[in-house]
Amino acid sequence: MNRWLHPVLLVVVVCASARGGDFGFQAIFQAGNDNRGQDGQNWEFGVGSPGATPSSASLVQLSAADYYLNDTPQWFEIGYRAASNIAYARFYPVVGNFTTFLEATYAPTITGTSNGNSVSMPASGFLAQALRTNQTTQISATNLMINTALGVLSPASLSATQTGVTDVIRTETANISFTPQSATGSWSMRGQISFQGLTQYVGGSGARGSELQLVITVNQTIPPLAAQTPEPSTLALTGITLACMAWLGAARHRAQSS
Repeated sequence: MNRWLHPVLLVVVVCASARGGDFGFQAIFQAGNDNRGQDGQNWEFGVGSPGATPSSASLVQLSAADYYLNDTPQWFEIGYRAASNIAYARFYPVVGNFTTFLEATYAPTITGTSNGNSVSMPASGFLAQALRTNQTTQISATNLMINTALGVLSPASLSATQTGVTDVIRTETANISFTPQSATGSWSMRGQISFQGLTQYVGGSGARGSELQLVITVNQTIPPLAAQTPEPSTLALTGITLACMAWLGAARHRAQSS
């Protein structure tokens, strides 16, 4: 075999060996949760494995300067970066500023094999909850937007209000499914979150008794690397590389024949 073709064959083998598969993750944004057996401090958000209580390692705890403003909608974002296999949750502490943010990340375990490229958020795992306290509290998630292969998808807004009588949990009205805009499986969802009835922030254990949570569960399938549609620049570079290899091989053959 012509030794000039070895690098090209190596590239093909490496691409073909990168398989796709399935994974899941869960993002949570919460205020309070200090006296109901839930995890961690107040004013926090994070991302981790589905159904698991968030560990302190996966949570970002906001300082007094960054905490959720009471009754003021603030932007948040969740998503998946395929190139680095990172699921993430973001909070934008400055209203209207999308360049300054805090971020929690999680590297999900990919299992199985798949040629698909899809995301699903079950309605039962996409919820806002206000746990019973002595004062009226509310959590809302509005202006939800996902960029998909078919355009912008806008899930229904969520709001849960409790008045000191019982826990209140509200879920999405239907399962959410879409194909990511990116052929690699990368995507993001952005929206606004607001809290009402929060008590005064007092450092690492503020907002006592304000048991408010937004939970979003994600199941995703990504394609193997070889099945992903290359970018135009990648196609051009591959073509140039193959042409150069062919030219060098022909030149070497002519030199050996002379």
